Amino acid sequence: MQPDSVGSNPIVLEALYRGTATLCAGRIHDCNEPVVSIPVYGWTTVQQARVMLLEAVIHCLTTPLERQADPTHWQRWRAALDPALCVVLPGSDADLVELHAPASPVAAEPWQLADDEQTYGEQAAHWIVVDGSWTHDLSDPVPTEEDAQRLADAINAADPVAEAHRHWFAIHLPHALQRDAP
Repeated sequence: MQPDSVGSNPIVLEALYRGTATLCAGRIHDCNEPVVSIPVYGWTTVQQARVMLLEAVIHCLTTPLERQADPTHWQRWRAALDPALCVVLPGSDADLVELHAPASPVAAEPWQLADDEQTYGEQAAHWIVVDGSWTHDLSDPVPTEEDAQRLADAINAADPVAEAHRHWFAIHLPHALQRDAP
């Protein structure tokens, strides 16, 4: 699906729930529309949340081939969804989404170092694992994203019952697109 195909009938996002998956399972599973969620921490800004939600919607509605085929794909989706993102995540970019979000698990994830040999030497463009705030390094650099993902998965699996506090959203597609969604 391409963002241009929505035409004058925009995609609408609806905030469904704030919390953990185990506490809101009924609301999510009873929804007849595609549902996406984003983790929200006490430090998550409106801008960060909008980017995460945009990426979640894009991944829900498009295939990897569609995402790779067009270098302007992300920007076109951003332009098409920006009004909906601003409705469900109001405020200025630097505002915090939920100041009192509950403490969350580590939320370790891979992060690529810049391709800057002056700063990183031989480890330029290598991967590290960072926590969900993106401010704490949790690993030494490794050469591939797959290596970093394995490290992140191991860190996150250390507390298998911990759940991230999330915001859940339904994606209401224009009627003509409902059959085309993957």
